Amino acid sequence: MRLRATKKREYAPSGFSLVELLVATAIIGLLLGLLLPAVQSAREASRRGVCLAKLRNLGQAVAAYTSIRNQVPPAAQDRIGEPPPGVAPPLATHNGLTLLLPYVEQNARLNEIDLAYDWDDLHASQNKRFTQQDLGNLWRCPSAPDGREPWHVSDYVAAIGIDASAP
Repeated sequence: MRLRATKKREYAPSGFSLVELLVATAIIGLLLGLLLPAVQSAREASRRGVCLAKLRNLGQAVAAYTSIRNQVPPAAQDRIGEPPPGVAPPLATHNGLTLLLPYVEQNARLNEIDLAYDWDDLHASQNKRFTQQDLGNLWRCPSAPDGREPWHVSDYVAAIGIDASAP
């Protein structure tokens, strides 16, 4: 009797098994789950940095205004010149931030505003358009919550007093 030598064929599958694929997917999902909060945190840190830079520019503008004019900028500005016939002058027409535009290298923007009219006066519609659209990001902090009013142009406010001699 003759023995035949049999060769055993080994089968090496090419590709991944379902278990390997699921494990790889789970690992990738876990890594993404850990990475996304870090990315969001980095974005928020960047937005906070922009806010701080804008606040620093605002502080430098106030310091320059104070140095040149020997007074702090007003929180609001009264009407300059005479109001149109039949129109009573309001208490305040422009935010004090308008007066700081030259000190943040925005002279051209200040020249476009007609200070004889309210910022939202219908007769001087360029003021309203300019204030709402063109000043858009100059005084806004990207970290501030959304849902602002359409007239909202600044996230920074000035503290004012009624009477300087008050105790």
